[in-house]
Amino acid sequence: MAYQDVKKGLISPSRPFARTADVFAQDQIDFLAKNLQQLSQEVVLCHNLVWNFAVAVGNGLTTLAVTLPARMPDANYFVGVQANFNNGGTWVTAKTTTGFTLNWVTATVGTQAARFLIVG
Repeated sequence: MAYQDVKKGLISPSRPFARTADVFAQDQIDFLAKNLQQLSQEVVLCHNLVWNFAVAVGNGLTTLAVTLPARMPDANYFVGVQANFNNGGTWVTAKTTTGFTLNWVTATVGTQAARFLIVG
């Protein structure tokens, strides 16, 4: 079966698949559609478990309680941190399904920001 015939079958679903080659093509199309649906669901799930966001950090702080945009399934997620200030090193404590505490060594001077990449 030619590519054009498959394309016509996709564009005009009312066209019956009568020949043996057409039935094989329909089976392949059904298989691909099912896989595409499953892949789409997996992409949505991954998208729902990856967040990239920033928060303001006030003056004179060495800790910050961060609330996640949505609840995670568990507290075993990855936290990547990018701070726009000299912090002397950062680490994360008190992870829960709804947030965590960001800690750093050197207190902030003025209002700063921190960006997070969360992967569940």
